[in-house]
Amino acid sequence: MQSRWLAPTTTFLEFGVEAARGQFFPGAKDGGNKNGAGIATAFVHLGDDWDESNSWRIGLAHLHARPKDRKAHLEDINEVEADTDFSGTSKTWLADAVWKWAPDGNPRQRNLKIQFEYFQREEKGELVCGDNTADGGACTELGDRYKSRQSGFYAQTVYQFMPRWRVGYRYDWLDSDSVNFGNNQTVLGADKYKPKRHSLMLDFSPSEFSRLRLQLAQDKSMRGVTDNQITVQYAMSLGTHGAHKF
Repeated sequence: MQSRWLAPTTTFLEFGVEAARGQFFPGAKDGGNKNGAGIATAFVHLGDDWDESNSWRIGLAHLHARPKDRKAHLEDINEVEADTDFSGTSKTWLADAVWKWAPDGNPRQRNLKIQFEYFQREEKGELVCGDNTADGGACTELGDRYKSRQSGFYAQTVYQFMPRWRVGYRYDWLDSDSVNFGNNQTVLGADKYKPKRHSLMLDFSPSEFSRLRLQLAQDKSMRGVTDNQITVQYAMSLGTHGAHKF
């Protein structure tokens, strides 16, 4: 359930709140299996036209979740997969910004969009590391306090340099920052790593209903592994759209 309020001001100013069951990350299935909301969100957006060709919008949001027995798979100090259950609180702050440019406000020929989003998440509670000793692991079903803080951001730009043609670039970055497993620290440790990814794309829209995209990406989500990717995508839409309402 979501509610928004648009302030009666010349500058775009919007406030909103949202409540959901909370069965999806950062919540958990068991946390959403109850009466009431498992996740609550509040946000505010502010924006305006800089001039005839430029406009901007910034936003701030806060998400609060109470996961219960949230499942995860970690690798212990013996390099054996361990199943963990987390119960506690998860709080996430998000800040975003968008800048749009189009000559005289007409985006049909050329336009540019720059987008940025940053988040920081803090979690506190109890984490249980399931017994994996039968597989040679180090976990013994021990539950203890858990505290973590992570952050990350992405920045991207998409430029339509002529009708039907666009080029874009995106950079993603994460920081594991600090993790405290309590007494489980000796069997799980804290592997600090900063995953990142570069993506470059070129797309062509043959008509209002379709788009063909070529994307190249270098993904370093896993330590010591560089995953070079080539993606070809064709997207097609059917039914009502901006040019034809039927």
